[in-house]
Amino acid sequence: MVADLKAIGINLTKTEYDQTRIAFGHHIGGSVDGIIEGGIPGAEGVRHIAEFKTHNKRSFDDLIKKGVHESKPIHWGQVQLYMHGTNIERALYVAVCKDDDRLYSERIKYDKGAAEKLLDRGRRIALAERMPEPISADPSWYQCKMCAAQEFCHSSKLTQEVNCRTCAHSTPTSDGKWACARWDADHVEVEHQVTGCHAHVLHPDLVPWDRRASADPNEAVYVIEGQEVRNGEGDAFTFSSRELIEGREACVSHLVREAKKVFPDAKMEAKDAPTVSTESD
Repeated sequence: MVADLKAIGINLTKTEYDQTRIAFGHHIGGSVDGIIEGGIPGAEGVRHIAEFKTHNKRSFDDLIKKGVHESKPIHWGQVQLYMHGTNIERALYVAVCKDDDRLYSERIKYDKGAAEKLLDRGRRIALAERMPEPISADPSWYQCKMCAAQEFCHSSKLTQEVNCRTCAHSTPTSDGKWACARWDADHVEVEHQVTGCHAHVLHPDLVPWDRRASADPNEAVYVIEGQEVRNGEGDAFTFSSRELIEGREACVSHLVREAKKVFPDAKMEAKDAPTVSTESD
């Protein structure tokens, strides 16, 4: 797309590895596909942001029929935010059909009210203490069928990730950082957020179990098949977050619990047929 646009005289900059990064704060940001300094036929002297998308045939045909705002409201909202963040009042949306290489382009005007409304909504969601409700309770809903979180929302209700973003101790802050209550840290570096730590506690919105009050502020107590299971720093009586994810209901097994007492460094490893691995002599 970049080469095609430049070939017809469009002055397109800030593309590929030199993209403009926009940070709105409150954990909201994105990268603009390109900045057009001028050269668009009929609007040669007007600056635009450039947004490139690929579509399958069905999606592309609908886009041609309805336009970006009606057919792809998420894409429309995305370019509104990018125009808001760059102070550029026009966008050029260019789409290609993956099935037959057809091209579609549309100039979009900046809507300040819509951009500010989207930004406010993003801030509320990013800083919310609890996870918002799913977009639909029906797993066959078209947006859910295409969503990476479908299995979580409509089936397991259990995250597979153990990192600072899934930990009950961490909190997103308005300055775009993550704070950790467990280690009394105002800012956790990104490289540490990715891996988390041994004190990780699963956030209650990311598990399918009820939560009970815990006597230890650094642990959570979840009810699995009627039994209380402690989640925190793994030891003889407490399951780490990874153990809960891997073992699930097996964590309430009498055999597993007794094994942890004998081998406090033992870790749950398998989901289907839980086993206990030890390094004890």
